Amino acid sequence: MKDRLLKNKTLREEVVDFLRLRILRGEIKPGERIVESEVANYFNISRGPVREAVRQLEQEGLLAYQRNKGCLVSPQETKTKGESKRLRIKVVEIPGCDLM
Repeated sequence: MKDRLLKNKTLREEVVDFLRLRILRGEIKPGERIVESEVANYFNISRGPVREAVRQLEQEGLLAYQRNKGCLVSPQETKTKGESKRLRIKVVEIPGCDLM
């Protein structure tokens, strides 16, 4: 049942998970710009779901919008290795939780 639930993600959820994981792994560095059109092209989707995903990550504090620059990875995410690992564990544990 877990596998079935994981496969039924919306496009926004797929993009959120992809960007969140890359940010937490340090693959996208603090201060780097997230270009909606590049992410949309990567997933071969329209920019709408990417825009929604970016807004969600802004609310979570992983991204910050700056006028005339766009969305950047928040500088406060430069945490110690232990803190990043704890965040990553929380992200990984959420999909695996039992619903019933």
